[in-house]
Amino acid sequence: MTFRIVTALVAALAFSACATDEPTGQQPTSKERVAAAGLVSQLRALDALTAQPAEAPNVLVASKFAPVVSMLAADGTSIALPRRDSVGDLRPCMTQTSDTVVYTDCEIGEHVVEGSMSGLGPRVKADLVDVFVIDPENHGASTIKATLDASGDEITGTVEIDVMWTAGNTDNTADATVHFTGVVLDSSGCAVSGSLNVTGHVGNQTDSARTLQLGPTCGDLRVNH
Repeated sequence: MTFRIVTALVAALAFSACATDEPTGQQPTSKERVAAAGLVSQLRALDALTAQPAEAPNVLVASKFAPVVSMLAADGTSIALPRRDSVGDLRPCMTQTSDTVVYTDCEIGEHVVEGSMSGLGPRVKADLVDVFVIDPENHGASTIKATLDASGDEITGTVEIDVMWTAGNTDNTADATVHFTGVVLDSSGCAVSGSLNVTGHVGNQTDSARTLQLGPTCGDLRVNH
């Protein structure tokens, strides 16, 4: 899959088209801003994996969950933050056909990643499991399932996040679904339009939902609860 990165001129035109509209929604919290940035990073990582599926750092970014879980969790909830490793080649633990990559027990630092990506074109499906052990009191596993369509300038799709982790001798769980709608990246890979609808919960909390509206310029973000 190759996400079509629009030029700065197109980004400028998008800004001009939206300039007459008053922005709606609320200013984001720091957690919401970090979550939005993390989700856009996931899109870029999935894009990179379709071209270079053996890149370990991109596999970890594609399976990241901490920003969304942190946003959904109550203040004070402790979350295990997996480290990133410099390992850059997963070819010994992966098999690849013309349109599918399978990861089998890929060791990346404190992580073991397995799963698959299929499509490897404008439409891609990914199913990644990341088991991590930072130390005896800080460990867990995340499952990331993504279905994305980047056949045009806009990226649309869904990412499902399912996490179980232990931090400070406390067991935790989290589930979230993220719908990407009309996300456009500028020439630097920054989101300049579109929205992310996030629904989910941590532990026994009830589901919460919010829509993160991106753009019209890089770094702009508004939130509707």
